[in-house]
Amino acid sequence: MAHGDTLSPKQIHFAALVGTENKTQTDAYLASYNCKKMTRRMASTEASALMKIPKVKERVEKLRHDVSVSKHAIISHDRDWIVSQVTDIVGDPDARDADKLRALEILSRISGLYDDSKTQVVIEHRSSDELKAELKEKLSKYLGVAS
Repeated sequence: MAHGDTLSPKQIHFAALVGTENKTQTDAYLASYNCKKMTRRMASTEASALMKIPKVKERVEKLRHDVSVSKHAIISHDRDWIVSQVTDIVGDPDARDADKLRALEILSRISGLYDDSKTQVVIEHRSSDELKAELKEKLSKYLGVAS
């Protein structure tokens, strides 16, 4: 194993598998090195030792960071594209009202204004006499009739 300033091709391959493809260190080691006569436990020990080499560890961390940044950029771009498309529907005078309402619902979900987890339904069991009395009271208030 090279411990100098540069990584060997096998170390680069190992770092790429661990850093970008989420392979375990052991699986990455087995794929990068000739391990035909090596048990999985031995490969795991070698992979652990390889990850202790500063240049290898730095390469893996940099690749993981780059993947994370790329994923964030893609998600942000996709979100912006969706918002743009949905906003176009809302502003389209030829769009159906149902499509506009659905687009507004999507925009409200994206912006955090609409949250299904906060919806709570309370079921209250009442007798028919209680319901009848409540309806009479509400109708009296609505119609302005004294009961």
